[in-house]
Amino acid sequence: MDYRLVFLIGRGSFGEIYLGEKKGEAPTAVKIVNLDKMSDEYSLLLTEIQILTKNKCKYLLQCKKVEISNDARNNNNLLYITMPYFKNGDLESEINRRKKSRSLYYQDTIVRYIHQIILGVDYLHNNNIIHRDLKPSNILVTDKYNLKICDFNTSKILEAPKFQDKRLHTQIGTPFYMSPECVDNRKYNFKTDIWSIGCILYELMELNIAFNCNHIGRLLIKIHGGKFNKFKKSQCYASELRDIVCSCINISENIRPNTAELIKNPIFANSPFKPYNNKTELEINTLQSSIIPKSPIDFKEVIGKYYRQLRKTSSNVDISIDSTKSLVISQMKIGNSGET
Repeated sequence: MDYRLVFLIGRGSFGEIYLGEKKGEAPTAVKIVNLDKMSDEYSLLLTEIQILTKNKCKYLLQCKKVEISNDARNNNNLLYITMPYFKNGDLESEINRRKKSRSLYYQDTIVRYIHQIILGVDYLHNNNIIHRDLKPSNILVTDKYNLKICDFNTSKILEAPKFQDKRLHTQIGTPFYMSPECVDNRKYNFKTDIWSIGCILYELMELNIAFNCNHIGRLLIKIHGGKFNKFKKSQCYASELRDIVCSCINISENIRPNTAELIKNPIFANSPFKPYNNKTELEINTLQSSIIPKSPIDFKEVIGKYYRQLRKTSSNVDISIDSTKSLVISQMKIGNSGET
């Protein structure tokens, strides 16, 4: 790990994220995961690494480098994920700043933002992936005020070619943005992400969450009935935006539009952002249960066996962590054990 870690940016599901500096390069975000402190989340971590390193979509966060190292001081196996750093932070922080200053978004900004989110989710869905935790805090604001979806540690890669009919049964996500089928612990599919898109769009327009409730029981009742808060500030925006909210936050997943239908909405006719065609498929496979890691040693063995190894490095980390014998595994390619 040849970056100097300056300060803690935040904490994620699997580890801590630091601002990293390297002479002659732009600042980066470095996510550090202690593999020894994980229990049964190794498959989710591998899924996140696959999406970060292999996606070719400008609306999704991409990974610059991944390293596995050993902390000699504490004898911990550490995973370093190096990603771009955006000083503007996430969309949740931006919405909160506007809420405090009572400064509504311009309609053009809302259209630009939600269009990019839809295009990013469209790319995921076309590649058999459900994000499962779309929310403003999982969307980064770039230096040019464009958006990138991040945090794929709860994402699910579905098995092709039957992914279109696949239903999941795992309750996962953030309650304020979860679909009724998720909070009810029923089977769900890609349309659970569409519900979340509607909640995000509502929040951009109203500077308030769609299901604003302090009591978890009442919150779930509202979600079950699709009773999001009334439009108040949104009357100054085009009716197409309100229609998108209403169509996405629908208790019937069959009635919710898919990403392709959302992209065709006339409100995006003059948008400078374009969807990716179906040829931009990711080289991502579902992990067979027989190779899902159960321990840090298993994790490193899976990486070494099923991913193309690039080069070894030996370096130190400038923050109470001594990182040595790093194995760089960026630009990974999943395949059979016989692949080189």
